[in-house]
Amino acid sequence: MKRAKKEAGKSPAGITIIELVFTVAVVGIMMAVSFARFQDVQRVRQLDAETKRLAGVFRQAQIFAYTGRLEGGVRPRSYGVHFVSDTEYFLFADTAGTGTELRYDGGDSILERYTIPSNVIVISTPSGIVGLDIVFAIPAGPIYINGVAPSPDETFTFRDSPSGTERYVIVNGVSGQVEIQ
Repeated sequence: MKRAKKEAGKSPAGITIIELVFTVAVVGIMMAVSFARFQDVQRVRQLDAETKRLAGVFRQAQIFAYTGRLEGGVRPRSYGVHFVSDTEYFLFADTAGTGTELRYDGGDSILERYTIPSNVIVISTPSGIVGLDIVFAIPAGPIYINGVAPSPDETFTFRDSPSGTERYVIVNGVSGQVEIQ
């Protein structure tokens, strides 16, 4: 009797092993694709965050110069950002007051250090990145790039190394305006 029902076109309860393998394969492929896309989105977010952070550090140096912020009871000659390498930079106050150029000279106060994430690389700046100084002088905040004022614009190009996505931070050498693109 059971055999008669089966032949009449009714399927037995449950699924076959082939159906199960096919379903698992489809779900696995979908998960792999979505995971790869998720990683791309995370890297681009990190690139955006690093671009915004650098622009914020430039703006912070500029605001400190405009307001004449005191460091340890002393008014520095300037505030700026110094690039140690293509992966590290810091915000500094020119408290040493040595030399005629407004640049980081080793005796200045380092206010905060920053490290660029490993997947974010600095592609180019017109002046080169290592040893680059972007300085805002007190009291009016004129900008000096590597000790020279007024300077041409300085464009920082950041790239996410796996995807090639780029973001830009532009510092106007005359007005000091900081722009993100």
